[in-house]
Amino acid sequence: MTGTRWSVALFVAVLALGGLTGCPSDPYDPETWIEKLDDPAEAAEALQKLQQLKDPAAIPALGKFWQQHNNPSRVLRIIIDLASFEKVNDETGEVEYGPTYEPAIPFLQEAVDNFDIGDQQSIDDASVAADALGQAAKHGHTDGAVVTTLVNAANKKMPKLSPGQRVRIAAIRALGQYGNNPQAVDTLIKILETDIDKQPIKLHAAAANALGSTRSTKAIQPLIIAAYEIPPIWQQVRSSLAAIGKPVIPVLIEVFKGKHDGIEQFAKENNFANNCGGGEGPGTTCVAPGNVEYKAALLLGDLRADEALPLLIGGLKGKGKTAFYDPQTGAPGPPTHDAFLTALKYIGGEKAAEAVYDY
Repeated sequence: MTGTRWSVALFVAVLALGGLTGCPSDPYDPETWIEKLDDPAEAAEALQKLQQLKDPAAIPALGKFWQQHNNPSRVLRIIIDLASFEKVNDETGEVEYGPTYEPAIPFLQEAVDNFDIGDQQSIDDASVAADALGQAAKHGHTDGAVVTTLVNAANKKMPKLSPGQRVRIAAIRALGQYGNNPQAVDTLIKILETDIDKQPIKLHAAAANALGSTRSTKAIQPLIIAAYEIPPIWQQVRSSLAAIGKPVIPVLIEVFKGKHDGIEQFAKENNFANNCGGGEGPGTTCVAPGNVEYKAALLLGDLRADEALPLLIGGLKGKGKTAFYDPQTGAPGPPTHDAFLTALKYIGGEKAAEAVYDY
C-alpha cells in the first residue's frame, strides 16, 4: 500500500471509530450543555456555558434543573437572563429574536407563588421573578394566570415590617404593566386606598406609580383623592396623573372650582378651610386654606391644560391663600399664587404670558 492509500485508509478508520465512540460535541450548541446538566461533575460548567450562549432554547431544561435542585437563585437568574435577551444583527441593527419570556413564565410564576416571607433568598428570587413578569407583559405576554399570581403576591398578608413586603412592591410594580386587565387595575386601586396604618407607605407609593403605568381612566378619581389624603406620595400621584393625561383635566377643573364632592368632604372633615376668619394654622379650623387649589393648579400645569387658563388667570388676580401650615412649627407653606404662576409657565401661550406680565 502506498503512503497515500495508507493515509486515506487511516482517515476512514478514524472516522469509523469516531462513529462508534461519538463525535466531539459542538460547544456552541445548547444541547451539548443541556445534556451535561444531569452530571453533577459537569453541571456547574454547563450552567456557565448556557448563560454565555444566551439561547432561550435552554430555558425549559434550566427550569427543570431549577425545580429538581431546590430552586437555586443562580439558575433562576440565568433563566431570566436568557428570557430577556435580544439577539441583534451586528450589521443591520435589527432584532433577530427575543426577548423570549414564554417558556420562562411558569418558573417565574412558581418563584412568586411559593415565596417564603421568612427566607431572604426566597424573597430575593420572588422579587426578581415578579419584575421579570412585568417585563414579559411589556413584550405582549398578558396571560390572566400571571395576573392572578401577581395579585396574590401583592395582597399577601404579612407583618408591616416584614422583608417580604419587597415582593409585594415588586408584584405591584409588575401589575402596572397589565393595564388592560381589570383585576390588575382594581387590585392597585384597592392597595392605594388601604388605610395608611395597615401597610407601609411604600406600598401606596408603588400602587400610585403602577396606576400611572396602566394609563387606566379608572385610576383618576383614586389618584386625585390620594393627592390630598396621602401627602407623602404626592410626587408619585402627580407623575401618574400626568401619565394618564387629558382625561384627568375635567376632574381637576371640578376640584379647582370646589365642586368635587369627595375632595370637598375630605377638606371639610380635616379643617382645611373651615372658618378661616378665626385664624389660620395648627390648632385652628383653617390649617390648609389654599391646599385644594394649590395642588389642582400644579396638576393642571403638568397636563398643559389650556382649558384651565381662565381659572388660573382668575386665581392669580384674586387674593393668594396659604397652601398649608407646618403642623409642628406652624410655618406657612407656599401661597396659591406660586402654583398658578408655575401652571401658567408650563401651559404657555400669549394669554398666560399677558397674565404673568400683568401680575
